[in-house]
Amino acid sequence: IIAGMRVIKMYAWEQPFAQLVATARKSEVKQIRSSNYLKGINLSIAFVIIRVIIYACFLTYILMGGMLSAEIAFATIAYFNAMFWAMGMNVPQAITASSELTIVIKRIQVVNFLLLEEMSGLDEREGKDNEAFISGENEIILG
Repeated sequence: IIAGMRVIKMYAWEQPFAQLVATARKSEVKQIRSSNYLKGINLSIAFVIIRVIIYACFLTYILMGGMLSAEIAFATIAYFNAMFWAMGMNVPQAITASSELTIVIKRIQVVNFLLLEEMSGLDEREGKDNEAFISGENEIILG
């Protein structure tokens, strides 16, 4: 990372690089904001929808000729609440975590030098005509 910072400083790329970083951060903030909005909407709807589903199940049961007792109502509400906490809360959190993971992976992929293989055995020396170069597995000549 320090070598990359030296290259940026050496070629005076601070402003263009800062603009790239600012653009990437704006995009990330926009995605995180939309993710948080969706998370809030999901939680708001989840607490309302579970009651609507229970009501619809009771209505369907009664319309099909069943007698709704306290025992059936209590068991049904208990089952739906158990399913709500298992499915209604954990699945959206998993979806949110996977979208945030996608953002992080894209951030790492943008910075390609972090994905490059390590180079070993680098030595600096003066070339002919005062050209400085670094040699290793892949030679890079800076002149």
